[in-house]
Amino acid sequence: DDFTTLLAAIHGHRCTGDAAHDDEVYWTLRRQQHRGMLARHLPMSPFAEEFGVEVDERCGSKSGVTPGVRVDVGLVETRRRAWALAVQIEGPPDFDLSEEHPYARCIADLSRLVYEAWG
Repeated sequence: DDFTTLLAAIHGHRCTGDAAHDDEVYWTLRRQQHRGMLARHLPMSPFAEEFGVEVDERCGSKSGVTPGVRVDVGLVETRRRAWALAVQIEGPPDFDLSEEHPYARCIADLSRLVYEAWG
């Protein structure tokens, strides 16, 4: 709840008190290099904006991985709407920190389902 509230404030220019700063925070989220969870199945280029290509759909996120835990929070924008999503999955500690871990794949699948329903 706290993360989605923060992300909504960033998107709505109500986070830092300066719209330009909020835009910079969101730009940083959109440059996330680890795109194996929320952004994994979304039809969005992680590089288009960096090369000056105008896009209608984008995803900015921040992920985290520790043994037994996968977390990803982010903003997704499409032509139709925008939403914030935060997912954390915890289980027995393990040392598979790959994007193929079942928890990472589960978060990716959840994000895809939301996109298919709302995007």
